[in-house]
Amino acid sequence: MSTINRARSKRGTILGGKSQQFKQQVRKPMTGPAPRESIEHFWHPDRPGSEPAPADFAQKLTETHADLACCRPPARAPLANGKAPAWIVWYRRPRVTHHLCPGWLLLFVWRDDNDVPMPLDERIFATLYAASAKQFGNGKAYFERAIEQKMADAKAARERDYANHIQAKRREFIQSTRISTAGKGNKFARHHDGTLQPSRGSLNWHLERRRQLMPSEVIQAEDEAKEQRRALIADSAKNRVD
Repeated sequence: MSTINRARSKRGTILGGKSQQFKQQVRKPMTGPAPRESIEHFWHPDRPGSEPAPADFAQKLTETHADLACCRPPARAPLANGKAPAWIVWYRRPRVTHHLCPGWLLLFVWRDDNDVPMPLDERIFATLYAASAKQFGNGKAYFERAIEQKMADAKAARERDYANHIQAKRREFIQSTRISTAGKGNKFARHHDGTLQPSRGSLNWHLERRRQLMPSEVIQAEDEAKEQRRALIADSAKNRVD
């Protein structure tokens, strides 16, 4: 008997060697389509078992439009990916003949960006108004408004990413200028014992940074004093030559 046959038990389990630390039941893969109950389009308002919205909210929805309705799947509905049942807003349309929701058009499922169900509130009516073509006059204006909103959202996302990038760079710069006791100490320190001498570039960088931080009056006074010293040195050199 081969090693593989010895490792396979009579019940169809595979044992992980003599130690038997791993044991996995061999199962057949699941085949076939998903059940209709796992699709949210299945739970329309006329479906037995669907939970209708509260009476006061349903009345407000009917006052908005007579063909609007709201319901949600039952608590034990086997929705796809283990989703929790959420409220669904429907629009009655007799020309819809799909076998899952005949006579009903699904407008939207009331979930947030993280796919978490949201409660019934006035935001549903705001969403309905924003999606209504009557607000824009015709379908072309509605399409242009949708494209404009999409571009605005993309621009806001780019600006948010850029702001985060700038803030990260600012924190990185502040962190790089902090004093550290690791290794040879602060990389901007000026040691006069001969072990580390600042380069010309480092001196120029410190001078430029100091000029940016100091008041303009102090910088102007220093420049005038420097010019006076240069003039004195030039006069003394001229007198020595003469």
